[in-house]
Amino acid sequence: GRNGSGKSTLLKLLAGIYEPTEGSITVHGNLTPFIELGVGFNPELSGRENVFLNGAILGLATKEIERKYNEIVEFAELERFMDQKLKNYSSGMLVRLAFSIAIQAHNGILLVDEVLAVGDERFQNKCLKVFAEIKKDPAKTVIFVSHDMGSVQRFCDRAMVIDSGKLLYLGDTDEAAFQYKKLNFPESVFTQKDTEKAPFELYITNESGKRTKLFKFGEKVQVHLQWQTDERIKNAGVALFSDDGQYIFGTN
Repeated sequence: GRNGSGKSTLLKLLAGIYEPTEGSITVHGNLTPFIELGVGFNPELSGRENVFLNGAILGLATKEIERKYNEIVEFAELERFMDQKLKNYSSGMLVRLAFSIAIQAHNGILLVDEVLAVGDERFQNKCLKVFAEIKKDPAKTVIFVSHDMGSVQRFCDRAMVIDSGKLLYLGDTDEAAFQYKKLNFPESVFTQKDTEKAPFELYITNESGKRTKLFKFGEKVQVHLQWQTDERIKNAGVALFSDDGQYIFGTN
């Protein structure tokens, strides 16, 4: 769902941070909330001390934290900084440490709120590998909130789309991604350009030949380029780019 639709609120209800005003929630098993990483950190304590503090908040015993301490620090890549006070850490260092502690909780249920995007690109790839391993474990349940439909389609077996707290769709992830994009980018038809200003027309159709800007995952896309001119056209090309400007494909 879009911002303000109730996604994070739903996770906090599941985690017991909020109480529902009506209805009930039943959770079978222990859960780890990856919702607001670093909650409970003390900036006046060192990184080392905060590992034990935050681990205890997540339900880890002291001996278990001692056993996993080196693994936590190595994953966070903060070996040189663990004896410094947390108030001297950058925001990126804080979330890396918090994520590294949280993944050690090993509870059966994980609530994940957009935390796959923590740290730099290399650290994000490490996080993605962790969740790929978690997905393979039949004893794990992950509830994942994200605006990144690629991640939803990659990690989730089912997906739910909500709007203003109301359920719009629950089921197949590809269809959910389509419904989410439809919610954010209402379908519109390309209008023909003024031929005096631009003597060509560019439009896109789906498999049935309907002009549209909205497509389902895996659907075939046809690009149509038409022009009218008295001059000979030596070359015409079409290029596709992602939302962030990355070149995907082109032909001429």
